[in-house]
Amino acid sequence: SSNDSLILNGVNTITENVVVEEIPPLEMDISTNGSTVVGLSFNITCSVRVVEGLVEQPNVAWYKMDDVSMGDLDELNIAAITVIDGSVTNVTVILDPVLFQHRGVYICIADYNISLTNDADSDSQEYELIVDLPTPDVVITTDPPNTDTLIEGTYIDLICTVTISSAVDIDIYLNVGIEWSRNGNAPLTNTSDYTISPISFISNQYISTLRIEELILSDNGATYSCSASLQPSLLFGFIRGSNGNSSITLTIEEEPLVCEDGDVRLVDGATPYEGR
Repeated sequence: SSNDSLILNGVNTITENVVVEEIPPLEMDISTNGSTVVGLSFNITCSVRVVEGLVEQPNVAWYKMDDVSMGDLDELNIAAITVIDGSVTNVTVILDPVLFQHRGVYICIADYNISLTNDADSDSQEYELIVDLPTPDVVITTDPPNTDTLIEGTYIDLICTVTISSAVDIDIYLNVGIEWSRNGNAPLTNTSDYTISPISFISNQYISTLRIEELILSDNGATYSCSASLQPSLLFGFIRGSNGNSSITLTIEEEPLVCEDGDVRLVDGATPYEGR
């Protein structure tokens, strides 16, 4: 009727503009620590930074490349740990100890489980790991042994022993060279003054002997050095060689003379020799 009243519930409407921004590209960084020498420990860390408070977190993982594909680290028995620190995800490859089979190219891949329109849904970086051969232990001994002072006119053998770390696969990966030098000059060769033996191999040791045929006074104070070079076989890449050396300085005294019944003679074992 005309006296009826129509009451409507009041509705307040508020309109706000919502701006949806695209996720910015992933920020990826590769860092390392430790030593790449075979037998020691080395870590490779892939750090991925995302927007603070982002609900969707990226997947971050390391893979190892071969000639045709990417290998999963678990299948290669290579350990990796993941640590999330706020907006940064760190995934670290742990090589402890470093082995020859660890050498090569690693790739870190980060991606979201959602599809984005600005190609910000994934990123990747590679790291090339070159492993280093351990520095060999080089020691020089003498024969006769423990000779502090030598006599001119006699001979001496200098024996260089090069010991290779047990972490090195000698048969497959290693070429060993040994050179002798005097006072830092050019490498010595076989002459009438010097005889250098062929390199012999016992267990993980390589041995070279330098014989000085006749000691003379000009050798007094001379320094003889043995230098060892370890180089990887040409069949294998991503391996870096190493070098080691040792030196010995000779002390030589003049050939002694002995008076006997008014005569002068040389001591036993010494032979007359004029300087070269």
